[in-house]
Amino acid sequence: DRRTELMSLRVAQQVGGQPGRVNRIKMVRKSIARVLTVMTSKKRAKVFRKVAKDKYKPHDCRTNRHMTKAMRQRLTRYESSIKTKRAMRAIFNKVWGAGERPMRHVLMTGDTMVEALLKKTGK
Repeated sequence: DRRTELMSLRVAQQVGGQPGRVNRIKMVRKSIARVLTVMTSKKRAKVFRKVAKDKYKPHDCRTNRHMTKAMRQRLTRYESSIKTKRAMRAIFNKVWGAGERPMRHVLMTGDTMVEALLKKTGK
């Protein structure tokens, strides 16, 4: 209904109709957007209820894993100290990026190796 009205307004604009009708295009587009927003939110709510107890959910049905700064600041000390199983495993295994950095492997050849050995021995 709104789309047919929008089409007729666009035709009037091309023909060079009244300026009052041409300005109405914006209002019609906004009302179409409102209707579509309500329809999609209802559809999403229906899907949310359907997959609420599933182990694997579609991406848009998952809870928000990225907290805003305000959300992080409202956490209690206990809540902010909790680590996920994956983070605990990384700390236990001393994985790079979990507060651990691996030793650097430096490739020494020829003269540089001799210089390093002399520095170690103090000669």
